[in-house]
Amino acid sequence: MKLDLNVFLFLFKKEEKIIMPKPVKRVDATASNGIQKISGTPKHIPLDRDSKNAASSSKTVWIAGALIVIVLIILGALAAQKLFNNPPTPPITPDQNAFGLVRGKLLYSNDCKVCEKTGLLLLAFQNEGYASKVDLVEASSPEGRSMVSTFAVDSVPTLFLESDSLNALPKSISDDLKQHYPVRGNYLVIPEIAFMKQTGQFLSNVMFLRSPDASCSVSPNAVQFAEFSDFADCPLCKTFYARVQNIREEFGPEMSFRFRNTLFHGAESERASIAAACAQQQGVWDDFSSCAFNLDENGSFLDANTIRYCAQQSHVPNLASFSTCVDQNQTASIAGHNGSDNALSRSYFIDRIPSFVVDCKILLASDGLVVRADGSKYSPQLKEEICRQRSDLRTCQNYYNGTT
Repeated sequence: MKLDLNVFLFLFKKEEKIIMPKPVKRVDATASNGIQKISGTPKHIPLDRDSKNAASSSKTVWIAGALIVIVLIILGALAAQKLFNNPPTPPITPDQNAFGLVRGKLLYSNDCKVCEKTGLLLLAFQNEGYASKVDLVEASSPEGRSMVSTFAVDSVPTLFLESDSLNALPKSISDDLKQHYPVRGNYLVIPEIAFMKQTGQFLSNVMFLRSPDASCSVSPNAVQFAEFSDFADCPLCKTFYARVQNIREEFGPEMSFRFRNTLFHGAESERASIAAACAQQQGVWDDFSSCAFNLDENGSFLDANTIRYCAQQSHVPNLASFSTCVDQNQTASIAGHNGSDNALSRSYFIDRIPSFVVDCKILLASDGLVVRADGSKYSPQLKEEICRQRSDLRTCQNYYNGTT
């Protein structure tokens, strides 16, 4: 029987306590009874009648003591055997229900090459020692299609926990899960994207079964790549802007790129985004955005002077028309706080920038790490993730062959 180390130590201490009797004290003999103790061994000398009686009594006591020791040893051995055959049940704290097996199903899709067939919650169960048995169900299989339809699943991975198996978890955890996620039929339905948003740990790639972006369509000849970012006060956005520009150059016509204005800094974000959208109307978005991201080390707070400066640097064809566009917020329906770009970022559950979407449906993890099904982590590179999903593209084939 394989024992947990802590349980083993507990049993070892119990065994030692039970089977090791206390030593029986023996009083040293005196001259009156004619017995001398030499190195713990009695030595007999001639005795008178009283001495013989005392010796007989002493022998009786010795035999009785030996029998007691034998009985204690036998009882200790039996108790130890019982302990090992019936290990003690781990103590149940006031915050816990009975221990058991968490059961459920995990819905995944083979269409998402960068998605792991697990979830952060399942890995948390594993790390905490809660046993689980979860069956994998592919979304396009008959059972998968039925689950998508019945439970209105929007994204994968999605975890379905059997509600009657939640007693295998500490009560505080099961209560918290029930509070945040709906119980539908016999299942507690937990989309990975919702779990990440709740915990703030965006460590999984996820795929939406229906693209939130109605204007986006997957092409066999080019990867659709969207960057959700902010021009204002975002050093990381500036860093990734440069990386994305390099990737765009590498993929060339095999990439269709869209920048989605995701506003995190109030009026400053909106002003910069509206100006960039006005520059896009005149065909100079790349030059204008490059200027905006490189105004200072922390990104940019574009005011009227710096907006005009970037317009001049990007050679806006019609500066007067550009100025009118900015002053009258003519692109607010796209780039404003209530614009379509910002609304789209909410549909993708994006709450940190920059974030990236591949082929309209696949939201890449945005914490710089991805957790694999075995619990290990890796730091993904944008090009690597794109090519994992679109290995059919020539650029990706060259990447894997080591020619780029």
